Amino acid sequence: KVTEKFCFIYIPGLKSEPALDLNELKSLGLIEKAKPNEKIEVFLERIEDKGGEAVVSVSKAKKIRGWEILVKKFENNEIIKCKIISKIKGGCVVEHIDTGMHCFMPGSQIDNKPLKDINHLFNQTIETKVLSIDKIRGNAIVSRKEVIDSHKKLDKAKIIENYSEGQIVNGIVKATSSFGVFFELDSQIDCLCHIMEVSWSRVNDTSEIFSIGETHKLKIISIDKDKQQIGVSIKALSPNPWEK
Repeated sequence: KVTEKFCFIYIPGLKSEPALDLNELKSLGLIEKAKPNEKIEVFLERIEDKGGEAVVSVSKAKKIRGWEILVKKFENNEIIKCKIISKIKGGCVVEHIDTGMHCFMPGSQIDNKPLKDINHLFNQTIETKVLSIDKIRGNAIVSRKEVIDSHKKLDKAKIIENYSEGQIVNGIVKATSSFGVFFELDSQIDCLCHIMEVSWSRVNDTSEIFSIGETHKLKIISIDKDKQQIGVSIKALSPNPWEK
């Protein structure tokens, strides 16, 4: 039955009928269960207390079920949907939308680049992956960065499919180093032109030859789909002057 403040539940085998606080059910999002003949999961803490009454907990039952779901998501490496509810030292607390379980997301796992402010992520549904589970303490650590990186890898794999060895492409100089030059191909993907592929002549310092933002014609000489890397060459566009 349901009264103004409580609903009373029947559990087969128990002598008493435990009472559930309607305010607690409301806070847990289970107020719709407070109707005659509805079924609700509870955790049986004690069959009888000092007064002979059974002690049950809805919140503990919900937490146990939520924990079981999180463990399964972790074992299956599945994406879970969460929302950030508060900032704390070292990161933030997120709530798993399906279960209401609270998890910790370290600051380093919020994005794949440093963020000075995360306020724009509040009240937003974000995709995360469970990084680790502490079954003893009942803690879970999640990562939004893992999902972002996995999406980028899929996008990169699709982009690489559009290229083939021997293809001539346009590349914009992104950076120079002691071992070569990094180019951005057709504003889509970064690649490396090794210093040995820059010129038929010896090159000691690529920064003396290339400037950031310059566009150069490049020839694709290698594609590694597993590592998602493309190798390009400038010297391959011209004949070897040392060959007779």
